[in-house]
Amino acid sequence: MRLRIVYCEPGKFENTTSNRCEVCPVKTYKSVVGNTDCIDCIASKTTPDTGTTSADGCSLEYCSPGYKRTTPTNCEKCAVGKYQPMYGMTTCLSCDPGYTTASTGTVNQTDCYQICPIGFQFDSNKKECVGCLLGYYKDKVGNAEDCKKCPVNKTTEFANSTAISFCSVDDCPAGYRRQSPGCVVCEKGTYQSEWSQMTCVSCPNDYTTEKEGATKQEECIVNCTDGKEYNFATKDCTNCLKGFITNRPTTEKCIKCPSGQTTAYGGSNDCYKNTVTTSAPPLPSTIEMVFVFQAKFDCNDAATLKNYMELVRTTIIKRLETLATTYPLLCTSGCTNVKLLVISITACDIDPNPPGRRKREAVENLLSFNVQVPDVP
Repeated sequence: MRLRIVYCEPGKFENTTSNRCEVCPVKTYKSVVGNTDCIDCIASKTTPDTGTTSADGCSLEYCSPGYKRTTPTNCEKCAVGKYQPMYGMTTCLSCDPGYTTASTGTVNQTDCYQICPIGFQFDSNKKECVGCLLGYYKDKVGNAEDCKKCPVNKTTEFANSTAISFCSVDDCPAGYRRQSPGCVVCEKGTYQSEWSQMTCVSCPNDYTTEKEGATKQEECIVNCTDGKEYNFATKDCTNCLKGFITNRPTTEKCIKCPSGQTTAYGGSNDCYKNTVTTSAPPLPSTIEMVFVFQAKFDCNDAATLKNYMELVRTTIIKRLETLATTYPLLCTSGCTNVKLLVISITACDIDPNPPGRRKREAVENLLSFNVQVPDVP
C-alpha cells in the first residue's frame, strides 16, 4: 500500500477527509508550506478574499452587525431606514417600503417600524405610531420628530392634529372641561387635574367637593347627610348644633333656624316653631370647674404669686375659649363673665416658713382654683 503525503502550499490547508488541499477561508491565512491549519485574523480584522498567505493580508476592518465597511479601514453605521445583521458586510439592507428604523446602526429587520404620518409620532416603548394628544400637532412625516405643543393658552379641537393652524381653541385649565366653543367649570362632586380635557372625573361614591372647579381627587370630601356638615379639621361629618340645620341641596353648611324657630336636637334637618314663651324663659345656671396647677415659688413673694395668678388665669381663659367654639355661651366678650377664685395654695397654706428653712425660699406648691361661669342659659 502506498501512503500519499500531501504538502499544502501557503494559503491552503489539508482537508483530512478528502486528503486534498483547500484554500483558507475569509478572515484566515497560512504563510508556510505544510499541513498546518489556517490561522484566524485578529478579531477586528478580516481578509479581502480566501487563500490569504500572510498576516498582512488581514488588512480590512471586520465591521460589526449594524455597520458596513466603506473603506478597507473604516466601518460606518447603517443609516436610518437600513439594517445589517451580519459581520464584515460592505452594504446595509433597506427596510420594506413604508417602514424605517428609530435610529442609525440597526441590526435586525424586526427593528424596522412603520413610518409615522402627520398627526402621529413614534412611541419607542410600544414600537408603533400613536396619535398626537389634544393640544399637540405634527406636520411632518417620519419618526424623527415628536408632536409639538400648541402655543400658550391654545389647544386643538381634536386629537391627531396635523398643523399649528388647528391650535385655534382656547385651552381649558385644570378644574375645567372642554365644551365647544369654550370651557366649562367642573361641577361639584367632580374634579380635573389636567389641562385640555373633555370631561371631569367623578369623586368616589358618597363623596363630593366643597365647591365647583376642583383640581385634584384630594378635594373630594365625605358627602354628609342632612343635619351634618363636613369638618375639615377632623375630616368627617359632625352634627349641627341645636337650632342649626342643613337641608340639601339648599345648604351644605349648618345655618341658624329663622327667628322664633329651633330644632328638637342637634343634627336635625328641620326647624320648627319654638313653643317656649318669653314669659317663662329657662332659668340660667352657673357652671363651676376646678383647675389644679403645680408651681415652685416663694410664698412670701407677693409679686411672684401675682404673676403666677395672672398666668393661671390666662391659661384657663384660653381653655374656656377653646370650649366656647363648641359651646358659644360658655365664654362671652373675651371671657369677662368668668370668675376665678383661689381655693388653696398647698405648701403656703400649711406653713410658709417652717423651722429649718430660710425665709423666702421657693417651694413646690399645688395651686387650686375655682372657676365659675355664671348665668349660662
